[in-house]
Amino acid sequence: MNLRKFYQNLHSQKNNKIEGETDLGLFKETPRYKFGMFVKIVGGGEEFKKQLCVFYDKDKTVKVDIVGEFLLYNRAWFWIDEFDKNNSEWVEAIGGYEYLEVLSALDLCIKFFEDLEEYERCSHLITIKGLLKERAPPKNSI
Repeated sequence: MNLRKFYQNLHSQKNNKIEGETDLGLFKETPRYKFGMFVKIVGGGEEFKKQLCVFYDKDKTVKVDIVGEFLLYNRAWFWIDEFDKNNSEWVEAIGGYEYLEVLSALDLCIKFFEDLEEYERCSHLITIKGLLKERAPPKNSI
């Protein structure tokens, strides 16, 4: 076995991985990725809360349902906070995901932040919901 060739090949694979990670890092900064994370986090919310319940099963001092919802919706907000209705990349990101799933995620977030009286956040989410409805598929295709 030619060790020199082996190490050169290993080194070139390592460099390719770094380039790939850089591409992934750039993708993570796109509106499409951020909007997708918002949808994914809210969509997976029930599973997240179940996992928290298992984790804190024996600790009765933690109100898991309240803490879980707070963490869930605030983390989702982190991903959608930068949404800019005047930026075409953000607006196009709306159409990249399942309509009803996005609508549900927005409705759940609006309800959560209404209960906390976070009306600025609600307004931001309602604006996004309006843009989503403008891009809605025909009613017979839902």
